[in-house]
Amino acid sequence: MKRSVSSGMVPTLKKDFSSMSLVGLAATSNRNTAKVHKLCVVLLFVFALTQAFSCTYYNACGIQKSPDFDRSFFGGKVTLKSEARLLVESFSFSQDDAPDRASRQTQRSNNQSKRIPKIIHQTYGSQALSSKLRYFVQSWRELNPGWEIRFYDDEACLNFVKQHFPEYLEAYVTLPKSVERSDFFRYMIIYKYGGVYTDIDTECRTPLDEVLLPTDTMVVGWEYESESQLSALDHHYVRQNQVLQWTFMAAPGHPALREVCDFIKNHATTKFSDNNNRDTLEKTGPGIFTDVVLRHSKLHPPFDVNDEELWPVRFLPWVGLGAHPSNKEGVRSDSSDVKVLHHLMGGWKKHFVCWSNCDRRRGSLLGNWGSSKVGGQTGFKSDLHLSSSSEKSELLTEYVERSLFPVSANFKPTFEISVRRKGTELEAGTQDVSDDLFKYGRWQAGLGPAETPTVVDALVGSLGGKKRSVKLLDIGAGLGFFSLAAAARGHDVESFEVSEDSLEAFESSTSRNGFQDFVKIHRVALCDKTENVTYRLPRDADMAETQSLLHGYPSAEAGRRAKEGAEAGRGGDGGSTVDVRYTRLADAVSLNKTVGAVRISVGGWEGAVIEGGMGLFSHETNYPSIILVEMNHRASLEAGMSSPVEVLFRLYNLGYVKISHAGPICRRRWKKQRGFLLPFSSARSRPQAPGHSTWCSLNPEDFGAFTQDAESRVAENVLFYKPRDWSNDKQLLHGEGSSEIGPEVVREGEKAGSLSR
Repeated sequence: MKRSVSSGMVPTLKKDFSSMSLVGLAATSNRNTAKVHKLCVVLLFVFALTQAFSCTYYNACGIQKSPDFDRSFFGGKVTLKSEARLLVESFSFSQDDAPDRASRQTQRSNNQSKRIPKIIHQTYGSQALSSKLRYFVQSWRELNPGWEIRFYDDEACLNFVKQHFPEYLEAYVTLPKSVERSDFFRYMIIYKYGGVYTDIDTECRTPLDEVLLPTDTMVVGWEYESESQLSALDHHYVRQNQVLQWTFMAAPGHPALREVCDFIKNHATTKFSDNNNRDTLEKTGPGIFTDVVLRHSKLHPPFDVNDEELWPVRFLPWVGLGAHPSNKEGVRSDSSDVKVLHHLMGGWKKHFVCWSNCDRRRGSLLGNWGSSKVGGQTGFKSDLHLSSSSEKSELLTEYVERSLFPVSANFKPTFEISVRRKGTELEAGTQDVSDDLFKYGRWQAGLGPAETPTVVDALVGSLGGKKRSVKLLDIGAGLGFFSLAAAARGHDVESFEVSEDSLEAFESSTSRNGFQDFVKIHRVALCDKTENVTYRLPRDADMAETQSLLHGYPSAEAGRRAKEGAEAGRGGDGGSTVDVRYTRLADAVSLNKTVGAVRISVGGWEGAVIEGGMGLFSHETNYPSIILVEMNHRASLEAGMSSPVEVLFRLYNLGYVKISHAGPICRRRWKKQRGFLLPFSSARSRPQAPGHSTWCSLNPEDFGAFTQDAESRVAENVLFYKPRDWSNDKQLLHGEGSSEIGPEVVREGEKAGSLSR
């Protein structure tokens, strides 16, 4: 019976329930309970799946699973937790195993007067802060307990200059813009007291105690890079590679800050540009700051046993301090590598930094640096007035002539790596390695630089702790990132590279870090025979072809053309030439120490390299436990391999039966099997989305996956693992090395078979 219920009828409604209505109510309740139970079961199932994925990705469940867990759960095809992930977890770096280099540097740089004190300095025009600015200030307080925060308004800044730097007072009050006085003040306050200067509109993302090292005397961050100076000016940056100064850290008395202050004092009334904004950036902002800290860094490397006054500068990669809130240039503001995020709320800067719809006019690069107008350039891109300052002209000349830029590697323990300008160095087929290192402080073939677990952690971590007799062979070392990472942990490295551009950067990094005792660089290219080849670089070659010739690993067609060009053009005008010496691994290295891991990055020549190193790879006891090969099907075919899969079968038959891989092929296998893309990964396989990558297990029946993509030039990381009981090697544990592999073993290895190239 239907009832119309009003508020006045509610008391009588309870009295009208009959026994039948109570039964009906109970039945309805039971049906609802059943629905709730079903819903709970579904939710429980979803929760269980979520936990399984969560445990697999982040290892957060605290449950020790058997090695067969993933194989049974995912059917033995594509596993989330494969040997590579286990390697990263098993060979994690312990801070107790401090490498020799870090110990030596700490002993020399442990002077308390050079320590960066726990003081944070901030300025603003007045004491009145908006709620948003107060939120940013609070982020510094919450993440940095034990740090003192000092705030200065305009009046406090002026009083500070009067009291502590009377020699700079006239220049300070002469500067016409408040932003110029703010720039000047930040250099003075850190020079006087040390600590961290940061703009009021910056947000702290990482505790400073996790950013700073005991050896730091100055830490700055990269803000921007471009392929040309004109492109930088298009976006209203004054340097092609520019250092930011909205946040920096230094010990009191750092000479680089004194040099900047002296420059501003001497040029307070100098006009460097007809454009007011550019004039400010050149006079007090990142223009002069970039020039001075780069000059100082060149004169004071991070490790120099001959420098009694060690005042090094550490350059954090772009993502560290320079990420844009809108994720510009592929540097994401939500990356875990962001230390400080600048929200660009400060007055003129908010309207000044230009990312799109900018003036795209082109002109002469030298004209934009020179003292006369070229092509009628006006506005921000108008030429600088350098005749009024020989000091400015000298600094700019040094900057323009620079080919290398220092970056603090995103690795523990960190080291400095020298990178080239954007667009000048390709590795792994298509990747601009300098660009990845500049932005993120690390790189890996076929993966975004921020995707973890990283390839370098798997490779270098497999070498274990501080065992100097465990060696890494880095074949096709390029800029040397993997070699330097191994050296930073105290391992011996033998590296092979022939590109003069790469070698310039690699050797600079080795010297500046004091790694000469750890890294031995061979200027040869490894293959299956010994010969000297001269290549003539074709004028119509694209960058990828040119780079492959410079690195000594061209495609068969490009190599043929280049060799014919060299023979036909001797003494002619056919372009520049490059001489490459090829040799076998067995002829290049005296294997009297245990090789723990080998990295091979040779653009499709991996079959020839393995053939020339069979004495090592086929040894019964003294074999490397890890072999990392950066493979690409198209590159292998173009290099002359009859079947690229032969490399997989060859190493598998040598006992490397535990194989994992990461990159676009792993992503494609995952999507094919699961019907969706990997979580936290980008379908484009380039560094658009930082996060966790997945390594896939690879069995012989799955080798065909490497032949399905004949167009892509993106490399896949393939990690071969052959277990080895290091604990039984007493010579190794005592650092005495192991038996040398003799020629007879090499000959036996050669009989095991061959790979055609």
